[in-house]
Amino acid sequence: MEAPEESAALALSEKYAVSYKQINDDMAEANGELTELVEQLTGDEFAIKGLKELVKE
Repeated sequence: MEAPEESAALALSEKYAVSYKQINDDMAEANGELTELVEQLTGDEFAIKGLKELVKE
């Protein structure tokens, strides 16, 4: 039988199993995909300009 502290530590390790680096990598990939999609859009000049500024951030 596990001690309560050990059980809590295991629960936390499972909760935070995804690393900060992995999250950043996933965000960079999603941003790249969004950039590609925005590049394909056509429409109002100012709306497209605003979307491109949004993607830069």
